[in-house]
Amino acid sequence: MPGPGDHDERNRHIGCSHCRVAWTAFQEIRRRQPERVAFVFRHYPMGYAYDAARAGVCADRQGKFEDLFDLLVEHEYRPPQRGTDEQVASIGGRSWNALAEDVGVADLEQFNACMDEENLPSVIEEDMEAGKELEIAAVPLILINDMLIRGNPGAETLDSIVTDILDRVPADNSVR
Repeated sequence: MPGPGDHDERNRHIGCSHCRVAWTAFQEIRRRQPERVAFVFRHYPMGYAYDAARAGVCADRQGKFEDLFDLLVEHEYRPPQRGTDEQVASIGGRSWNALAEDVGVADLEQFNACMDEENLPSVIEEDMEAGKELEIAAVPLILINDMLIRGNPGAETLDSIVTDILDRVPADNSVR
C-alpha cells in the first residue's frame, strides 16, 4: 500500500467515475420523487478517502454532508503530501476547513473540533464493519431495499430499478 505522500491512481478521486454516475442518477430520482426516496450513506473509505470520510461525518453533524459529498465527488481529491497536516490534504490542496466553509458549514470551530475528535474513527469503523459483512471489494455498493448492486450499473439501469420498485409500492408510502 502506498505511503501518504505517494500518488496511487486507484485512490486519487474520493468518488470514482462510477460513484459520480450513481450519485447523479440518484439525485435525479430523488428530485422526481422527494417524498418516496431517501438515501442512507455509509462510509467505506478506500485509500486516502479516510480523511474525506472524517470531514463528511463532521459536515453531517451540521446538516451539510450531501453538500460536501457533492463537492468531493465532482472534484479531484489529492492525497496528503509527506510532512503536511492531514486536514490540509484535500481538493487542490485546500483545507477541509475551507471546503466546509464553501458548502455552508455554519460553525467552523465545531467542524474543526469534530475533525480532531479521537473517537470519530469509531463512526467510520462501524460503517466499514457493516461493509465487510457485505463483502465490499469496490465502490459503489448500492443497496436498494433488499437488492444489492455491486459496482455501477449505469444511470438508466438505476433509474429503471428504482422506478420498478416505486411502482410496486403504494404512492402514499412516504419517506419519514
